[in-house]
Amino acid sequence: MPNNICPVCGYPSLNEPAYDAYGCASFDICPSCGTEFGYDDATKTHRELRQKWIESGMRCQSKAVPPTGHMLLPGPPTLGPAASYFFCIWFSAGENDPVEFYDELDASRWSIRIVRKYRDGRIQAHSYDSDNWRDVMPECPEPPLDMINKDTQFAAFEISRAEFEEVWSRATEG
Repeated sequence: MPNNICPVCGYPSLNEPAYDAYGCASFDICPSCGTEFGYDDATKTHRELRQKWIESGMRCQSKAVPPTGHMLLPGPPTLGPAASYFFCIWFSAGENDPVEFYDELDASRWSIRIVRKYRDGRIQAHSYDSDNWRDVMPECPEPPLDMINKDTQFAAFEISRAEFEEVWSRATEG
């Protein structure tokens, strides 16, 4: 069950989740940081919006909703047990972007563990146990495979747990 926590500032009581299970924006506006989901985050990442909010003094944007003392950055999502695994290729990835994505997902399609492979052969593994998880873990649930595959830049497939574990082992050795 997704939390109605703002992925930018951590406000704990959005009227609805910022994004639904299909990745569609709510167009709700966070009363704390002022982010309109589907508008402000269409051109900037949540990380960029968070940094802008921090640099502006983390001020509450709503006169109707008093600050609640939550002014902490959002924590990791509440994750369930692993329910599926997927592999995705990004055909038009930039030089410094990952080309291959391997994700372990819970039933709500939040990534639990991820592996990213780059054009230069680098392979990196991350989870919410990573010190820099805010910079590397996805900021919302992964869309269903059929939605990903509608974009010709991507090809996404379900993979088995054994296939994911093999890639995870390679990425975490040494």
